[in-house]
Amino acid sequence: MAKKKDFTAADRSKYSGIIGGIDTTDTTNTENTETTTNTRHYNRLDPREKAPKEYRFTARMPGEYGRFLNELAYQRRSTITAELQRLVAEEMEKHPEILASLDELND
Repeated sequence: MAKKKDFTAADRSKYSGIIGGIDTTDTTNTENTETTTNTRHYNRLDPREKAPKEYRFTARMPGEYGRFLNELAYQRRSTITAELQRLVAEEMEKHPEILASLDELND
């Protein structure tokens, strides 16, 4: 029987030097300790900057929404991305005041 390839081998070798080099004996040195602040980067656009050519993001939603989007895209012989773009374009047409308010704030 063939042996499975270990895809984590590269990651283990990358971190092996870091783990072996930690000095845990000195607990008084607090200069190089990590802070517990939230450094999570949110993919939000700055309204003062020009809109990028493309905006990519990850969306988490209930499973029913995913099923709906899959079926909608299938019935229209389209993609989920195209359907989301269509939905956003419709909302933009209905509510042009949202983008207009951004321009007012940034002048």
